Amino acid sequence: MGYFQVVFTVPEKLRRLIRQHQRRLYPVLLDTVGQTLREVAEEHLGGTIGAMLVLHTWTRTLEYHPHVHCLIPAGYIDADGHWHEVSRPWLVPHQALATVFRAKLAAALRDTVHGLHLPRSIYRTRWVVHVDKPKHGTHVVLEYLARYIHRVALSDRRILAVTDRHVTFKYRDKERKAWKVMTLPGTEFLRRFLQHILPKHLHKVRYFGFWSRSQRPKLRALRQRLLDEKGIQDEAPKREDVETTPQWLKCPYCNTTRNILGRYDAFQLQQYLNRTAGHQHMPRPPP
Repeated sequence: MGYFQVVFTVPEKLRRLIRQHQRRLYPVLLDTVGQTLREVAEEHLGGTIGAMLVLHTWTRTLEYHPHVHCLIPAGYIDADGHWHEVSRPWLVPHQALATVFRAKLAAALRDTVHGLHLPRSIYRTRWVVHVDKPKHGTHVVLEYLARYIHRVALSDRRILAVTDRHVTFKYRDKERKAWKVMTLPGTEFLRRFLQHILPKHLHKVRYFGFWSRSQRPKLRALRQRLLDEKGIQDEAPKREDVETTPQWLKCPYCNTTRNILGRYDAFQLQQYLNRTAGHQHMPRPPP
């Protein structure tokens, strides 16, 4: 089974707006991409796809350019739970993705930012969505996306020189496929670099469709069915589709998972009980 790589880009006229409201609009951007993929796939394929979404904000020269990379298995699950593989070189029409994405993102921006008036030109602009089926193998695609997940905008090895006033670094030219060198004033370099630091606690990787957490039992069942049909023995360890939370970590009243806020020894616990009851602190026992 192969994979498709889909990239959703944001028009230049909306990039400044997204940068001004990063904490609110980054999740909106990711959710909109997921909704677009799900809706277009249901219309053109008649089933549910799975997708891993990765938020990316920089260009090769550290300019601000928010876009979302998507890794999608080449197939879908129909309403009866059966798997159908997509062998054609395109998953769904890229123009359909771009049109739905434009309408959904514009509506989501207006709902999220109060009093926002979007320029009419964005509706006349051709939005770009790339759909590609990589020919170099799954591991190459995963390594490509891993660089966006675990690395910052510029690695140390690309920095060639640092002076009191300038920073020189190399970057790979997209058109000519060759390395180039760029020198920026120190303040401009810092401005470009720091604008790619994500808001705290933001998850830049999302899963949608049958790759979402809620669909894992169904996905494991499908995987086992496909292996059985091909006569392949599943070498992965067996895992029951039941809750694996130990009983001591469950609430005795509602049976939901408890949240551990801290761990205390017996003396610390007694001090806490004394404070909450209005008593004086107990002296610490001798060692």
